[in-house]
Amino acid sequence: GTTAAATWDAVTGTYVGTYTPTAVSAGVTVTGKVDGASISPTTDTLVVTIGPLSLVDSTLTTTASTYVAGSAGVTVQLTLKDEHANLRGGASAATIGHELDHGAFTALTTALNAGVYEATLDQTEAGECAIFATVDGVLGVALTSPTVTVTAAALDLSASAVAVAPASVVAGHATTCTVTVVDQYSNARSGHTVLCDFGGTTAAATWDAVTGTYVGT
Repeated sequence: GTTAAATWDAVTGTYVGTYTPTAVSAGVTVTGKVDGASISPTTDTLVVTIGPLSLVDSTLTTTASTYVAGSAGVTVQLTLKDEHANLRGGASAATIGHELDHGAFTALTTALNAGVYEATLDQTEAGECAIFATVDGVLGVALTSPTVTVTAAALDLSASAVAVAPASVVAGHATTCTVTVVDQYSNARSGHTVLCDFGGTTAAATWDAVTGTYVGT
C-alpha cells in the first residue's frame, strides 16, 4: 500500500499525516502503524471519488486515418477522464460527429460504459473528415481532433460520363472533351489513363484537380 508519515501535533495530542490519492476507489482501508507495528483491530475507510471532467486529459481517437467511401466503418472512440486519468462518466450527453471540408455533419453517438463513447464513421462522400466531440452541449475544443481521409470507392463506369464543348466546330478548330470518372457515390477518381475517342481518333485527357475531371482537346 501507500504510506504517509504522520507527525506529532502537540495541540491535539495526535499524530497527523496527509495523503493525496489519484485513483478512484470505493473504499481504501486506512490503518495506523506505530514504530512499525500496525494498530489493530481499529481501521478507517477512505472513499476516493472521481474528479471533474478534464477535456485536456480526455482522448478522441480513430482506428484508421484513411477510409474508402462506403466500406466498413472506421471506429471513433471518445474517452472522458479527470485530470488523473480516471474514467469520467455522468455526462448528460456526449456526441461524436464529423465534418467534411464542405461542411456536411452527421451525429454519431453510442455510449459503451461510464466515460467511454464509441461511434462508427460510415461515410460515402470523399474528403478530409475532421472528427470532433461535444460534451454536455460544449464543443470539446481541448480535445485533439483526428482527421480521417475518405477516399473514393472503386471505379464505376456506368456512373461516369463524357461530354464535348462546343459540340459543333468548324473544321480545323478545337473542341474540349471532358470525362467525369467517378465511383458509385459520384466521388471523382484520379489516377486513371483516360482517352477521348473521337470516332477512332483518340486524344489523351489529363486530370484537372480543380474540376475533378479529365480534360482533353
